[in-house]
Amino acid sequence: MVAVDDLPGRVWHYTSSEGLLGIVKGGCLWASAPMSMNDVGEFEYGVDIIQRVWESIRPEVLAPMHEKIDESLEGLTEVVTRWIYVLSASADQDSLPQWRGYAGLQGYALELQTDVPLDLVGREGDLVADSVGNYLPSDGWYRVIYDRGSQERVALAALQEAMAVPVDLGRLVRWTAIQKILAEAAVRLKHPSFESEHEVRFIYSRRLTESFDEGFRSGRYGITPYVRLKVPLAQSGAPGRPGPVPITKIQCGPTGYEATNEVAAASVRRLVQGIYPFVEVSTSSIPFRP
Repeated sequence: MVAVDDLPGRVWHYTSSEGLLGIVKGGCLWASAPMSMNDVGEFEYGVDIIQRVWESIRPEVLAPMHEKIDESLEGLTEVVTRWIYVLSASADQDSLPQWRGYAGLQGYALELQTDVPLDLVGREGDLVADSVGNYLPSDGWYRVIYDRGSQERVALAALQEAMAVPVDLGRLVRWTAIQKILAEAAVRLKHPSFESEHEVRFIYSRRLTESFDEGFRSGRYGITPYVRLKVPLAQSGAPGRPGPVPITKIQCGPTGYEATNEVAAASVRRLVQGIYPFVEVSTSSIPFRP
């Protein structure tokens, strides 16, 4: 996947009280299937951008590649909704749009380190290795792209990467790799009207042969499939290293009352003591009552 050079070292994941409890007590973050997220249409937007770029370069591409890319693009929306999982965050701290949209009546924002790797938690609690090969896109944090020119450049780079997948991998594996390269690019492209969110996403793509425990939770739009992510054991728990989740700060969302804000912060400090003893807990400075 095409990287973005200015990825921030820290991002803010906005969540509800229920979400905070699940992250701290469960020791993992949840990446959800796109079909159950707030803006499901945005993924179709990304697919459309890639389709338009492909149509513009298709006449210049050798004919043997036409059918493979055409076939991959035809089913790309289904690949996004079935094989991709997304954990959303923002580059902005204490953001009113984020509090309003994602945090509920009493929300929380978790500052996460983007330079600390996250791995999939397997069915037995072990970390699942990449069993398909190094040609698949890398899981990780990526800025969401809103500028149309930048979107087209990312789409073009993804198409070039897809066309470079080796032929000798076999039809099924090659077709799967091409679709996932394009799908992971699609979920990074979002309509410019959402630019004020300054979103950063951790994108995880299921491997062809891996088996893991997919979870299900109640969401705003029904049942939401998700996978669990945590810091690899080799990097978790040692002095100076993050715990199971790379949290550095927790900010309590606005309530409209200073006394209520301080009560919320005190409760969070009690929640994280012993698990994340060095995490700083603060309150929002925004004078807003949810």
